[in-house]
Amino acid sequence: QKVNGIDIIISGHDTQRTQKPARIGKTVVMQMGSKGKYLGHLEFKVASNLISLVEGKLVSLNAKIPDDQRLAGLVSEFDKAFVSHYPLKSPKAIENFSLLSDRSCIQCHRKEHRQWSSTLHRKAWQSLIDKEQTSDPECLQCHTTLFKQSDGFTTVFETPDLVNVQCADCHQLTGGNPQEHINKFRRGRAAASAQTNGHADFKPIGEGTCLRCHNKESSPNFNYQEAFLKVTH
Repeated sequence: QKVNGIDIIISGHDTQRTQKPARIGKTVVMQMGSKGKYLGHLEFKVASNLISLVEGKLVSLNAKIPDDQRLAGLVSEFDKAFVSHYPLKSPKAIENFSLLSDRSCIQCHRKEHRQWSSTLHRKAWQSLIDKEQTSDPECLQCHTTLFKQSDGFTTVFETPDLVNVQCADCHQLTGGNPQEHINKFRRGRAAASAQTNGHADFKPIGEGTCLRCHNKESSPNFNYQEAFLKVTH
């Protein structure tokens, strides 16, 4: 607005998107959003040095549009260069599995663990293997357990038991540590009623829990009600 003479702005690398172009003064503005998922399409006429907008829309670059082979090759080269530039840490011996892994929970929650094992959350890491994205931090935060947290996933060598979207990613403790929760029930100190059977140790699960990963950018067609039925136990 402070600069004169700008007729059109087509912006990217921003989380905001405009389905149709907007006018700010005499400037036509269209925002594509981030991560190259949309292409801006503008058709306009120029008469007497003025732009007369005819049509404008966003085009979703989804699976229906085939990859450009040259660009796909550049992406593949980048992925390989990224891995070589940020190599995985050397393997080290794992003395004890993480208390935040599903192996801790299965001791008491066998039925729930069996249901979880049938979901895509259980296969989240494999999807990264299939796409050769196991070193991409942007992917790791939603395909592993508690990535970037002090006791969460670091690398597949150091914390192999924290791959996939496991229990601790959705069922997060309100305080303390997992061992306190486990010990409490081993000793039988918790009341048997449904209201005090351990639920108080964890934060409530709601739509916001899912939207941390299943947002408009990564899961544009996500339906919370439908998805929750597939994972609830």
